[in-house]
Amino acid sequence: MNTVTEKLLELFEEETGIRIASEHVSIELENDDIVLFIWDEECIRIEAKASDDVDSEATAERLLAALYDEYFDIREHLIEIKLDALRATALEPLQTAVVEKLQSSTMTAKVLDALDFDFMDVSDADKDFGSPKLALRVTDFEKFECFIPVSASEYPLQLDSTTILKEIYKKI
Repeated sequence: MNTVTEKLLELFEEETGIRIASEHVSIELENDDIVLFIWDEECIRIEAKASDDVDSEATAERLLAALYDEYFDIREHLIEIKLDALRATALEPLQTAVVEKLQSSTMTAKVLDALDFDFMDVSDADKDFGSPKLALRVTDFEKFECFIPVSASEYPLQLDSTTILKEIYKKI
């Protein structure tokens, strides 16, 4: 693990209570920028200087300063990055698999067309430290809403359509 990654992971855990595995963090040079990625999503981008070494204490300090300058609440930003990563990698395949299985059940096409899937932070509103409580929400926006818990520390997501269907059938 390089210096920058190590410092960032320490910061995230100390400041937010969110533990991120080192393999989910990468720092890359893109054109004239140093870019921090978490869960394959861009977290922050800073301009690279000619003297920058991606694995230097100075680069770590500049990234940390940029995070503090850019985001009032780093924890909230990390949660948004996590939700974006889940939406980008897991939402469509899960939705497709669940809808296909529901089509063979007694659900009407009208109900299936109205279903909406999204990942959400369902933590208490006043929670400002520690890992968030995340869930996959399945709803029709009228009568039906189901929340399936998702582990915030797990990446890639280990949730399958069978688990989702069980939770949906409990609510129906």
